[in-house]
Amino acid sequence: MCPSIETPKFIINSFLYSGLALILCLLIGVPMAWIMTRTHAPGRNTMDALTTLILAIPGTAIGIAYIRAFNFPLPFIDAPLTGLWIILPLVLAVRRLPYTVRGSYSSLLLVHPSMEEAAANVGATKLRTFRDITVPLVWKGILVGALFSFIMSIQEASATIFLTLGGWEMIPFGIFTFYIAGSHSQAAALGVILIVVCALSLLAVNRIAGTRVGGLFG
Repeated sequence: MCPSIETPKFIINSFLYSGLALILCLLIGVPMAWIMTRTHAPGRNTMDALTTLILAIPGTAIGIAYIRAFNFPLPFIDAPLTGLWIILPLVLAVRRLPYTVRGSYSSLLLVHPSMEEAAANVGATKLRTFRDITVPLVWKGILVGALFSFIMSIQEASATIFLTLGGWEMIPFGIFTFYIAGSHSQAAALGVILIVVCALSLLAVNRIAGTRVGGLFG
């Protein structure tokens, strides 16, 4: 099949997998940040260290580890996780989770716990306090961290190259494929699309967070 026909699929896959990874980062990263800042749960410091340590592990090592760990049939579906496209959003979420965690963590540090305690004193549950008090105060930091996770996910190549099967390709894989095939103009076009998407995302980050971007990992 002509590679040019597959170009829209590269773009759609990139947004789909990165978007799902972003959702997973929010669902996992925000509660982790809350646990680290608002509780005295044992092991929270270890959780913080392990989360940040992910950034030090090469993407190729993570990709190979996923192949070794999940290349066996899962119960009920009789297929390995490596044979399902959902493995790509999962590896992207794990790889870029630290950005969401650190963005949420830094924002939560700026909100004094007494505000949440006041809500609890008038009968609000922890969930309602988080929804009505905490989130409105820290949503910018959460969103900035999530956008950084999205930016890094959509351009991820090293962790996904070993897990990508036919029909699952993302933009970075498409750029590599076009370049190897000698279709340099198509590779450049995909590169421009990737640059524009990342630039717009960074513009959104700067508009939302302003000068506080530098404190994301503070």
